[in-house]
Amino acid sequence: MRRLCAWCKKDMGSVDNGEDIMTHGICEECEKLVEFEPVKTRKLIDEFDKPVLMNESGRCLVANTAASKALEKEIDSIEGYLGGDVICCVHASEPGGCGATEHCSGCTIRNTVTDTLKTGKSHLKVQAYQFIQTKNGTEKKEFFVSTEKKGNRVLLRID
Repeated sequence: MRRLCAWCKKDMGSVDNGEDIMTHGICEECEKLVEFEPVKTRKLIDEFDKPVLMNESGRCLVANTAASKALEKEIDSIEGYLGGDVICCVHASEPGGCGATEHCSGCTIRNTVTDTLKTGKSHLKVQAYQFIQTKNGTEKKEFFVSTEKKGNRVLLRID
C-alpha cells in the first residue's frame, strides 16, 4: 500500500499488506503546521474526496465538505455533535443517546474509532453498516470506515 500526504502530496512510503492501493495520511511536516484549529483542519481534510470526520471520544470535531455533502447537512450541524446524531443512527434517539444504548457496544464505527484512539492502530476499510433514519424511514446503509490517529484525535474516513 502506497501512502501520500493528503496535504502536500509527499510520498510517505509503503506498507506491505498485500494490496496495491494508495491511501492518504498526513506527513509529520504538515501535521506540525496544523495545530488544532477547526478552519485550518477543515482546509486540510477537504483535500480528501471521501467523507472525513475528525473525532474525539465519539464527538465530531471537524468535518470536510465531502462529509457535509454525503450527510446532506451543513457543517455546523455536524461539528460538535456525537457520531450517532451526525449520521442519524436510529439508536441515537433512544434513552441515553449515542454511545449509551445497548446497541452502541456493537457499533463498528464506534469500536473502530475507540480502538484507534486507545491503541494508535490505524484501520483500513473496515466493513460497517448502520441503521439510519432517512426521509423514507429507517434504512440500512453499508460502507467501509478507515481510521488514523493524530494526536489525541482520530481521522475517520467513510467509503
